Amino acid sequence: MTEDTFVHKPFLDELENIGWEVIRLNRPNKNPQESYRESFADVVMKAKLKEALFKINDFLEDDQVDECIHRLTLYTSRGLIQNNSKIHELLLNGMSVDENRKTKEKSPTVKFIDFDKLENNSFIA
Repeated sequence: MTEDTFVHKPFLDELENIGWEVIRLNRPNKNPQESYRESFADVVMKAKLKEALFKINDFLEDDQVDECIHRLTLYTSRGLIQNNSKIHELLLNGMSVDENRKTKEKSPTVKFIDFDKLENNSFIA
């Protein structure tokens, strides 16, 4: 009787049933690259986030995407609750970059989640 058997596996199975991509790593030779991360210490799948930001915000340039990822993953507060609150705010409301270089619009909002076209999002566990 393990937590994997009674909690993790049923939860992942349910996510898979509703269309999520579930990554199941082989033990004992786990490789973080198989989970879109450089290290298991990484909370964010940066490569997948970068891909999604370009898909959702077609005006972004490479350096702007890198800035968005940096700002999302930069933990400026020492408290877990404050960090989670700030990240939650960014995920729901987005953030702005200096300019849409294609249209010259100032301070356009960058969305991390596409609430209008859900198929533009990646659901990965």
